[in-house]
Amino acid sequence: MAVNMTINLEDATYSDLVALVQAAEVAGVDHLAPLQLEGSTLSLTVTTPGVSRLNLDRNGNAGSAHTQSRSASIASDTVGQIGDAAIRSVIDILTGKQEPPRQN
Repeated sequence: MAVNMTINLEDATYSDLVALVQAAEVAGVDHLAPLQLEGSTLSLTVTTPGVSRLNLDRNGNAGSAHTQSRSASIASDTVGQIGDAAIRSVIDILTGKQEPPRQN
């Protein structure tokens, strides 16, 4: 499962950008994930770690159907929870209910 995040840079503030970065980190972004810029819209797609490789063992072989199904179910629940938390964090920051984190 992937989470797509976008921000319009034309009227974005530093806090908006921080909120995007925080949401991406909560969603499990790979720090090497590419950014796309189309016009003034910055986009980032977060592919949850482990989901795409979930069904492969250390040798790259597919596991049993039961193990795959159980693992996929657990991963799906986790992804949903992470996505919900990321969305809530962004909304809280953008509505002023939560301050963006400050770097020391």
